[in-house]
This record gives sequence, C-alpha cells and structure tokens, in this order.
Amino acid sequence: MNPGTKEEAVKNFKKIKTAAGKMQNVQTVVAVPSVYLGLLSKEVLGHRCVLGGQDVFYEESGSFTGEVSAPQLKSLGVNYVLLGHSERRALGETSEDVSRKLKMAMKYAMTPIVCIGELVRGRKGEHYNYVRDQVVKSFEGVPASALPRIVIAYEPVWAISSHKNAEVATPDDAEEMIIFVHKVLAEHYKLKKSPKMTFIYGGSSNSENAEELLKKDVIDGLLPGRASLDPGEFIKMIKIANKI
Repeated sequence: MNPGTKEEAVKNFKKIKTAAGKMQNVQTVVAVPSVYLGLLSKEVLGHRCVLGGQDVFYEESGSFTGEVSAPQLKSLGVNYVLLGHSERRALGETSEDVSRKLKMAMKYAMTPIVCIGELVRGRKGEHYNYVRDQVVKSFEGVPASALPRIVIAYEPVWAISSHKNAEVATPDDAEEMIIFVHKVLAEHYKLKKSPKMTFIYGGSSNSENAEELLKKDVIDGLLPGRASLDPGEFIKMIKIANKI
C-alpha cells in the first residue's frame, strides 16, 4: 500500500520511467496499487517501463466487491501481474487460489509473476517440501506449453527486510532453490529437461546485492520491495542490471 498519495505515485513513476526508458537490456515493470493504475497508465510510453498489477481475481466479473479482474487490468494496458505474493499468502491466499488466478491471467494474455518461497529454512531441509507443495499446487492445471510465458519470483519470507527475524539470503541460497524449482517442474510435467522459464529473486534485493545476484546464471531479474519505494535506489538497480 505504497506510496500514500497519487502525487507521490506519479512523481516516483516519472523518475523511474525516465531512467528505465534509456536502458536497452532491461524490462522494468512497476507493480503499483490498483487505485493508481488508471492514472499512471497515461504516463507509460513505449515498452521499456510498464505497469503491473499487484493481484488479479480468478473470475472475470460478478459480485466480488473489492476485487480487480483481468479484463479491468487489460483495459488499462496492464500486461503483467503479481500472483501469490508472500504478503497475499500471509493474508490467507492459498496456492489453489494462485492456480485459478494464474489461469485467468494467461487467458487474457497477461504475464504472470508467480511468487513462491518458504517461511523459514529448516535444518532438516523441510523447506524444500514446503516450496515443492507451493509450486505443484500453484501450477495445477497449467499446461507445460505455457511455462515459457510465466515468470517465477523466488522470495524467501525469512529474508524479506520487513520480517521481524529477517536474515540475509546469499546468492547461493537463491541459486540453490531456483535450481530445485526447475527440477520440481520438470518432474511435475514429466519433462526430460528443465523447462525454459524466467526466474527472478525477491527477498530484500537492493543496489548493494543486485550485481552479485544477477551474475548467477539462473537469476534473470529482481523483485525489490522496500528498495523500489526509493526511485534513486531503484534506478541504481536498473542500471546495474542493464550493465550485466
């Protein structure tokens, strides 16, 4: 629920758009609260910096007060949408809900950014089963042919800066789990090799760790949270990504 005013939202987006529009090697997606999408859609120029939704509902229309549908997002030119963000899951959203939303997003040719990640890292490796369950249930009913059009965001909750017991996740931690998710999907879809997909990393990414994270072959991008609220900090990250 940031920023707090439409004036700040426009100011921040314009700064980011100006910088991101000059980057030839990076796609920048700014996922803003739905109340600002109509206003900011007028500011989008070209494809280098575009808007994303923070969520989408799994029905096209109906008596669902407060929800935002895929047709509504598309009518504003929004082609990316976050699904299953850790903060949504903390409010009660299930992987079954994510699966329904994922299919609806794809029906309307939107690029879903499916968020997965464990709450804690267990010493006995139980977090792998937790993530496996999230992935399998979130992708239930989604055909293998759709995988190249989906982005998976790995965001370990224990590494998010707003978490009260936050720890630092290393690039090796992220790489390890992303490789594991590749294997889970290959097994789930009975594929001989890992499917071609886009993986990005959340978990408190910022300008200090962006380069180290992005140099990992399996990490294609970043999903910053707190860092994205500071246009200057976020622009630093975009420039780092562009160089890599």
